[in-house]
Amino acid sequence: ETPRASRPFRSNRADPALTLVNTPSLSSLSTQERIRRNNERLRALKVLDTAKALEISADAASNAASNVVKRTPSSRGSRKPKAPPPPPRAKSRRLAVAANADAALAAKLQAAEDSHGGLIDSLDDSYDDDDATPAHLTCEEWCEKRGIVPGPKMDGRFRGWVAPDLVESLGLASSAAEAWESNGGGSFAKAGKAGKGENAKEFARKMIKKNPNCYFYRHNAPGQDAWHGDWAEDEIERFVEVAKEHGCGDKWGLFASYIPHRVGYQCSAAYRHVIIPRGLLLDDQFVMSRSGEAIYVGKKGSKGSA
Repeated sequence: ETPRASRPFRSNRADPALTLVNTPSLSSLSTQERIRRNNERLRALKVLDTAKALEISADAASNAASNVVKRTPSSRGSRKPKAPPPPPRAKSRRLAVAANADAALAAKLQAAEDSHGGLIDSLDDSYDDDDATPAHLTCEEWCEKRGIVPGPKMDGRFRGWVAPDLVESLGLASSAAEAWESNGGGSFAKAGKAGKGENAKEFARKMIKKNPNCYFYRHNAPGQDAWHGDWAEDEIERFVEVAKEHGCGDKWGLFASYIPHRVGYQCSAAYRHVIIPRGLLLDDQFVMSRSGEAIYVGKKGSKGSA
């Protein structure tokens, strides 16, 4: 009988040494499995990528900070903007105004001298705007300073009524009291002024019968043309004639009824800007400035008087 070939011995039992070396334990397998699962979850949430990106960013910021060169604050950057210059003092403003007014007066005097052929040379020579001249002069002092023969003095009151020809043609009452009472009367404080929001000129138009002074202050006689601009010499002469006869200084509407084509506020302006500066009439309610401006100061002893 042919003997069987020898075969290596195999055992169904595992070698304990090989088991310990090559085969991991159950606890080791479970730990590795948990690590694997955790890594998969972190990758799914991109936590690892984010952590790595933050680490790279922090390193870059640290390197950049180490390369920054610190500079001391510049004095130019810390300088505050300059404050605007303070406004001129009141005295400086007054001096500037006076200088401009004096220049305007000089121009007017030169123009008048040229137009009158040198007839006012004495006025120009007598006008001395030095520090010794008071800031304000009475009308008499102004005339003396300028070498003007003064006209009559007014007391600030007009004592007449509407011009007789207009009283007749318009059928007006013969006195202020009669005109007021015969056309409704009432309290002057309420009925003599335009109401709130009412047009003053239209109100004055309605008052021709009851309060002619109010009417003629803003309106010419019906059918009469209105004149504007500078006054002619014959108008100025008429103004002085009316003032000598009836006085002037208030009730300019009634006064204007004697001056054709002019209204009350025009007469008031002419009194201040033409009549008084030329010395044609005197009035203690006004003083004259160095530049030739008539300034209203009121009656002596009254409120607002100088």
